[in-house]
Amino acid sequence: MESSKIKRELTRLCLQLTTNFLISFPHRVRGGVKKRWNRLQYEEGLTAAVPPRSCRDGAALLDLSMTSGLGETVHPDVIYVPEGFGAGKWKYLMAVTPFPKAIVYFENPEFLVSHDGVSWRLPQGGKSPVVAPPSDWTGYNSDPALFYENGTVFLIYREVREEKGCLMISVYVMETRDGISWSAPKALISLRNPTDRAGVLMSPSVLRLGEKYYAWYVDEESGIFEIKRAECPELSSITSGVKVELNDMPTDLCRGTSMWSKTTDDC
Repeated sequence: MESSKIKRELTRLCLQLTTNFLISFPHRVRGGVKKRWNRLQYEEGLTAAVPPRSCRDGAALLDLSMTSGLGETVHPDVIYVPEGFGAGKWKYLMAVTPFPKAIVYFENPEFLVSHDGVSWRLPQGGKSPVVAPPSDWTGYNSDPALFYENGTVFLIYREVREEKGCLMISVYVMETRDGISWSAPKALISLRNPTDRAGVLMSPSVLRLGEKYYAWYVDEESGIFEIKRAECPELSSITSGVKVELNDMPTDLCRGTSMWSKTTDDC
C-alpha cells in the first residue's frame, strides 16, 4: 500500500476514534485530528480533477470549473438582472459552492457572472472564493443564495463551525455593488447546537414582499425536514421561523417522502 494511502487510513481511523468516543479525547486532540483530516482531503483534492461529462439531449453543460478547477459544484442559485450588473452589465449572476469528492473544506461560496446564462466566468478582478475557507481547517461554508435590490447584490450563506462540545451554525450576508469588492460578513442569525444536530438553517434564501424582507430555510428534527419562514428586518437579522405549509404540491413530489411539512389531500 502506498504511503499516502496508509497516512489517509491512519488519519481516518483516528478521526473515527475521536468522533465516536468524545469523552475519551480532549477537545484539543479532537480538533487537531479533524484539522489533519481536512488538510489531507484538501491536498488530495488538488489533484482530483473530474473529467468532462456529456449531458442529456437539449441540455447545455455548463463549465463551472473556474471555481475550483475540480469540476464538481453544488448549490447553484441564479438571478436575472434585466438592466445588467456591474461594469460588465452582466444579466445573469450565480452563487455556487465547489464540493469535490464531498470534501467540505472546499465548500465556500463563489460568485460568477454571465451574459447568456450558459457561458460563465469570474468577474474581472473578482476573488475566488468570495467566502474564504475556515482558517483553522474546521467547519465549512455552504448553501449560498443571491438577492438583488437597487444595484446591490446580497450573498446569503450558511456557516458551520465546530466549537468545544457543540456546533455554531450561522447565516451570514455580504453585499457588493460591482461583484469585486464585498462587505465584511454580517451574521443574521446564529444557533448553538449539539454536535449531532447540524441540520438547521439549511438552504437559506431571502425575498422582499411589499415593505418587508423574509427568509426561508430548512430545519431538520428527528429525521423530518421542515421549511420555515421568518422575517428579516432590513436584512440585518432573522427572527425565529414558523413552519411553512405547502399546498398543491405535485403528486410525484409528495408520494413516498416525509420532507414536506404539509401537502394537499391528494398527497
